[in-house]
Amino acid sequence: MKNKHCSSFCHPDDGLFDGPRGTGWTTKLIKTAPKDAVFIWHDNNLWYPKDLAQRLGREDLEMKSASWLKGLNWMGRSYSGIVVDHHALDQLDAQQHDNLKLAKMASSHLRLTEKQSNNQQTKNNGKTTKTENRRDQDAKRKALPGR
Repeated sequence: MKNKHCSSFCHPDDGLFDGPRGTGWTTKLIKTAPKDAVFIWHDNNLWYPKDLAQRLGREDLEMKSASWLKGLNWMGRSYSGIVVDHHALDQLDAQQHDNLKLAKMASSHLRLTEKQSNNQQTKNNGKTTKTENRRDQDAKRKALPGR
C-alpha cells in the first residue's frame, strides 16, 4: 500500500504502513527469481524475506541487505541472478546502483567463462590430446621390463 511517508511501498513493521498488507511484488520476485540467486532486501532485518522465501519453497535464495552492495563482497563470485526487491531498488544510493550493475556484469562474465570451460572439458572427454598420448607412451615404456 502506498503511504505518504514512504517513497515507495512500506514494510508493515516500519510503523508507517496504513493500509491492507502488500501488493504481491515481493512474492512475485521471490517466486520468479533464478535458482540460487541473491535477493537484495531494503534493510538489515532479513526475517521477513527469509520467512516468505521459506513459505514459498525458495530456501535456495541467498538473502542480503542492500548494504551488501556498499562493499565489494560480490566480487569474484558468480550468481545465477541478483534480484532486488522493489522497495530496496527505490532506496539504493548511486554507489549501490553502480555496484549492482558491476556485480551483474561480473557475474555474467564469470558464468560465461565457467560455461565455456565446462564445454571445453566436455569436448575433450573421450579425446586425448598429443600431450596426453605422449605421457601415456612414456609411462608404458617405463613400465616395460628391462628399463
